[in-house]
Amino acid sequence: MADLTRSELVKILASAPAGAKQGVRLSGVDLSELDLAGLNFAYADLTGAALNGARLNGAILLCADLTRASLERADLSGALCDVACFERARLND
Repeated sequence: MADLTRSELVKILASAPAGAKQGVRLSGVDLSELDLAGLNFAYADLTGAALNGARLNGAILLCADLTRASLERADLSGALCDVACFERARLND
């Protein structure tokens, strides 16, 4: 998949049905170094996604699947991560 800009990602997230229990599929996508602060990733499939150095502060990751995601140097301060799955995710600084 080609590199995404923040504005393209916002459009993808906005296309998810309101109140849906199934979030957007971003499995394996490289979102490294993007400013994703405050975005709603509730129920998103982020398995294997690269989020290295991404700004996720204040993001909503409720029930998101981040299995095997790479979050090295990512800023998760203030992110809502209730019931999110970080199994085998890389969270090193």
